[in-house]
Amino acid sequence: MNHQLTPEEQQKNEFLLGKLLQATEANNKEEEKFYRSQVYHDPDALMAIKRTMGAKWIIEHNLNTTLADRKFGHDWLDK
Repeated sequence: MNHQLTPEEQQKNEFLLGKLLQATEANNKEEEKFYRSQVYHDPDALMAIKRTMGAKWIIEHNLNTTLADRKFGHDWLDK
């Protein structure tokens, strides 16, 4: 199972991270929230968040779980 970024996803993620940095530096909370939800997050980091904060926290913050879905299966938040 491939949980790595494709070259296209990597390029998109670099763009999104740049936008997130700009929003953070500008203290634009709405844009920060948007770009943080779009960035591809490390699957192991998301699993750690699930274990410490709960699956609901990930859902409420609308984090992108694409890589975690690839690594752990699409039902990993429900387990």
